[in-house]
This record gives sequence, structure tokens and C-alpha cells, in this order.
Amino acid sequence: MSVSLGAFLVAFGASGCTFDEGSGTDEKTQLRLCDVPASSGEGKLLRQVLDATELTTTFHNDDDDITEKLPERLREEDFQGLGFPLEACSYTPQSSVGSSRLSLEYRWVARDRSAGDGGELPGKVSHYRMGDAVGESNDISSRLRVECALPGDVRKASSRALLQGEASNTLDMGTEVEQVSKDRQVSFLYLMLRRAVGLLGCTNDPLTEDPVAKPYATASEAAAL
Repeated sequence: MSVSLGAFLVAFGASGCTFDEGSGTDEKTQLRLCDVPASSGEGKLLRQVLDATELTTTFHNDDDDITEKLPERLREEDFQGLGFPLEACSYTPQSSVGSSRLSLEYRWVARDRSAGDGGELPGKVSHYRMGDAVGESNDISSRLRVECALPGDVRKASSRALLQGEASNTLDMGTEVEQVSKDRQVSFLYLMLRRAVGLLGCTNDPLTEDPVAKPYATASEAAAL
């Protein structure tokens, strides 16, 4: 069973900075990568995932940091397997108590990285093929990977890597997560990965379609599409 986006929708430095995003967010200003006003597709999905209307966003790296640091990490000559993650932001319901949150991060992964390199999600995993992206989700984390061809001196390095986005929701730890919740979270991640490829300027222009979340039991089933 596949679920479309339409069906779903019937802070800087080490400590970061926070921004309250309620239903009245002013959308006339230019949206940053992590801005999720309630009327946006990303915002509607995120509020369904977190079961909350009023959110606090903590920014760990702003748009300039992301456009500078992610290409720089491709220049590392020893880049193999999993690259070092760059946390963009996190979201917390304003009614929440404690440190649980949904966090969003990006990293590069080598196209030819081998299984068993420590990058697999534990537990029961659903696999996805969503347009140009492939990935997986368990009860806590969702990951999607996509080709992102960058120009200039990182062109060759970007051809050997995939851009991966990951959303991890620690608010769900210790609970039984329904499949529809996984599908919503991976659809939210798809939209946030699409924002990242636009920010980075991926010349192959991936992720132009709206997300359709259809889970598969194995990675080979998803990859065969």
C-alpha cells in the first residue's frame, strides 16, 4: 500500500538557537531550510508525526553552514563509507518535557560502501523507493539517499557519493510505531532532502516529484523499481 503526500495532508553554535513555529508563522519572509510553517507540506507532515501544533525549532547549522560544510566534506581524500553527519536542526513540541525531539541531519555516503560498515538501522526496517531516492525506516529513524551532482572542484567526488538525509524521532522511543507513522516521517524527510538538494544546487535536479511512501520488506525489492 502506498501513501501519497495528498493523503497525509486530508538557533546557532554548539547549543543552537531556537525559534517557535506556531500556526501563525509569517511566511512572507524567505524560508530557511529548517523553517516548517504550519501551512507548508513539510510543516503539516511534521505536525502529524509529532502529534503537535506548536513546535520549537532549534537550529544547529544554518543554510550558509550547510552549503559550506557539506561540499567541504567531499574534499576529504579519505572519504569512504559513511561521512560525518551534519545536524541541521531539531523540532520539539512546545508541550514536551525533557530532551526528546525529532532531529534532521545530512551526510555523504559512498556509493560503493559495503554492508556491515555500521550504517544499518536496527530492528524491524521498512525499505522505500521514492522517485530518485532510496532508503529505509525503523521505529525511530528514517533515511533517504539520492544522487547529488555538484559543480566545480567537488564534481568528481560528488559522483562517487550519495547525499543522505536522516530524521530521528526520539519522542517515539519505547512505543509501538505504526507503519503509517513511518510513512509520514519518511515523506517529511523526502521533502526536507529535496530542500537540501535545492540549497546545495545539485545539477542533476533530483526529487522533483511529490513523495509517495510505499514500504517494501527488503532493500532489493525497493531497488528493483
